[in-house]
Amino acid sequence: DSITGRLVLNMDHFCPWTNNTIGYFNRKFFVLFLFYTSLTCGWVAASFYPFLDSPAKDHSKKHAVDEDHYFNSSMIHIMTFMAFIFDVTFSIFLFCFFGLHLTFAMKNQTSIENGRRALKYRLDVSSNMESVFGKDRRSWLCPVYGDGPAGDGVHWLTRSGVWEGNERMTSPENGLEVQHNAGRLDGIQVV
Repeated sequence: DSITGRLVLNMDHFCPWTNNTIGYFNRKFFVLFLFYTSLTCGWVAASFYPFLDSPAKDHSKKHAVDEDHYFNSSMIHIMTFMAFIFDVTFSIFLFCFFGLHLTFAMKNQTSIENGRRALKYRLDVSSNMESVFGKDRRSWLCPVYGDGPAGDGVHWLTRSGVWEGNERMTSPENGLEVQHNAGRLDGIQVV
């Protein structure tokens, strides 16, 4: 990753919202973050709706903010309407972004790969989801690590049932050659 200077297994992208690189070990949490944030924004927008349904009838009524500042009813109605529009827009945006990343998880690919990953790594949807959310389906919607994602982040199960991966990896930043040993990468920081 060019921003953090670390090698990230199964890197998806750098996320400025979380100030972290999304990869093999935290991709589940990012997808859940999108899901729960879109639900929360939708809930907030829905809670504004009753205030929009009946516009302020008495525009002369004033509401005190403090002893020197007042808002009239129409101003409060306009601010509520603007907040409602913002929440609806943000909720739709986040829900679409969640759908995109859920589709990537179901296809066993990342944003970087987006359609370029070999079809031999695309398994059935359930197996692909296990490679992101873990084998225990009861914890898929919970933000807990549990047993972690299926595999080791270096070797990937193919349609033929064989685990494939690079036995030797090279870091392009410094030309460091790294050996894969029993699920660990020696010589560089792996996150």
